[in-house]
Amino acid sequence: MATTYWVDADSPSQAAPYDTQAKAAHTLATILAIPPAATDIIYCCAGASVGETIGAALACASGGTNATGHIRIIGCNSSGTVDGTRYKIDGGAAGINIFDFAGYDFWWLENIQVQNTGAGTKHGFCTTTGTASGCVFINCCATGCAKAGFAHNIAYSLFYRCVAYSNSASGFGYGDGAQVNNSYVLCSSHDNTLHGFYYCTYASIYGCISHGNTDDGISALSLGSRIFNSVIDNNTDDGIVYTAATDLMFHVLFGSRITNHSTAGSIAVNCAGEPVITGHCYYENNDGANVGGTTTFHFVLPLEDAVTTSDLEDLSNTNQGYAAAIASHNFATGYTDAGDPDLRRVAITIPWT
Repeated sequence: MATTYWVDADSPSQAAPYDTQAKAAHTLATILAIPPAATDIIYCCAGASVGETIGAALACASGGTNATGHIRIIGCNSSGTVDGTRYKIDGGAAGINIFDFAGYDFWWLENIQVQNTGAGTKHGFCTTTGTASGCVFINCCATGCAKAGFAHNIAYSLFYRCVAYSNSASGFGYGDGAQVNNSYVLCSSHDNTLHGFYYCTYASIYGCISHGNTDDGISALSLGSRIFNSVIDNNTDDGIVYTAATDLMFHVLFGSRITNHSTAGSIAVNCAGEPVITGHCYYENNDGANVGGTTTFHFVLPLEDAVTTSDLEDLSNTNQGYAAAIASHNFATGYTDAGDPDLRRVAITIPWT
């Protein structure tokens, strides 16, 4: 039978078993040390204290299973209502990973924000031992981390409406371990020091936005990745980069926008010799080729696609409305670019900013 726990730094009298908000534990670490079991739920209340500041990583000592279900950590507002309010966990300047799943599987995190992990090569959400699989992240955020936001051996997991920004490495994914077969849905990764999405093996990326990152928008794609209805804009290097792995598994890139990669030689889609099926994409203001590669062996099946810089869809200086959406990080409203003849450019409806 599932157990419900509460965490609230403002609870008047924390007392085991922490089963009401009035008796809630003041720190999440208190509950993780019990430890919780599969199907248990931990509600974290973002009251006057908003969350908590920690001095050591939140180490998970248990996990769920495919047969029994997840362990859930869910942020809520001060009254205990789950309304999208994020519970914030701040590492201060301690130089720590915030969450360490330690290879335990089937964790479900919802409405949780991690931030400011201080100096060193430390991440927001990660596992330093083994691989954590089957995890779910909903409306979670990683910002200001000393390394990657969501990282390091989290595999076969779902990221839904999550945000990673201003981290000192990639927003999602880190090359120390297999970021395998993850699905990213309506996620945003922006203004990170390295890539927006990185080390994407078997990745599925749907309706995501990667912009303003100081390297590639989406990089190191391998083993049959899938990208649909996404925006990759104004990253310092290439838009999308595939890894030359000669694995002969087709990648799919469809209905996406790859724009404003205008640094010398930047390519919108760098196939790196891998087979890519691409269609109904929009390219604009990329300095290098729209679709190219580091070898001459890339294989592209264009479906009403613009493949060279001279095509109609490779426009420049007609990006006013879209640039405003980028600047405000708000794609929920429509935008119109003056003089744009491409009727396939439409507003991107996303229910969050």
